[in-house]
Amino acid sequence: MKQVIVTMKRLNECTFDQGLQLWNEGFTGYFSDMTRNLEQHLAHMSVNGIQPHLSVVAYADDQPIGFVLIAVRTVRGKKLAWNGGTGVAPSCRGQGIAKAMMEEAIRLIREEGVHTAYLEVVAQNDNAIRAYRHVGFQITDRLIGMRHNGGLDANAFKLDPSDSISLHWGKPVEAADLSFYKEAAAWSSQWHNIREGHSLIVHDSDGSAVAYALYKQVTDDYGKLKSLVLYQCEVAAGRADKDALYRAMLSEVYGPNYAECDRMVYNVSFEPELVSLLLEAGFTTIFEQNLMVLEQE
Repeated sequence: MKQVIVTMKRLNECTFDQGLQLWNEGFTGYFSDMTRNLEQHLAHMSVNGIQPHLSVVAYADDQPIGFVLIAVRTVRGKKLAWNGGTGVAPSCRGQGIAKAMMEEAIRLIREEGVHTAYLEVVAQNDNAIRAYRHVGFQITDRLIGMRHNGGLDANAFKLDPSDSISLHWGKPVEAADLSFYKEAAAWSSQWHNIREGHSLIVHDSDGSAVAYALYKQVTDDYGKLKSLVLYQCEVAAGRADKDALYRAMLSEVYGPNYAECDRMVYNVSFEPELVSLLLEAGFTTIFEQNLMVLEQE
């Protein structure tokens, strides 16, 4: 069998069409359909801050066969990185190419001065998890995606009127200032990546912040509500009233219940009490992922 020589280059050395072909081939046979057209692929790169000069492409015999997309962003003085997708062409899998690309990607972000790197991986994707662990990533959280289409039951997330709380709406950055803000969250769920999003902060009777949610309202071209997307939903440690706080946030984020729209949970940290309330309201699970984090020295 002919030995294939693999070399590492950068995504900015590829054409747009080559980059798209790499993506679609690299995710062939994946756990879900990841196929994109060029417009969708470029939007993914733009929204998530993918850096072509830091993204790795593996070549064999001058043909691109694999990729690692890398985003880098400076947030409050710290450089953060994210793996926006790793794939290898089906004919080249099982040869250690993903591990080699990840080693090169880590070398590049280390040179870039990145403080922390994140990625999300499908919980059942054992091969990918092994490749990521090989370069130092560790599983730090369990993430869930859920969905409900159409109106909610009138009693969904019903609150006890005696609950003594107040609500404050603002920008996502306001949640980032809370002492219990979850920094180790999925890339798309971190405050600085939720464009045109909102924060909902819950205060108890003495004015202390005790919970928060990050979410987005999406409208169509005519301004009609299209979807409501929840990205984070967190309660301060030690609260005995978790159920009431979750109900308060879910009621506000997903209300009014009669609204006919998609209600999404996107890479939210898996909390049994929260998931139970969502299942009770008719949400269904569409994916589960692991959050993996690499802390640079």
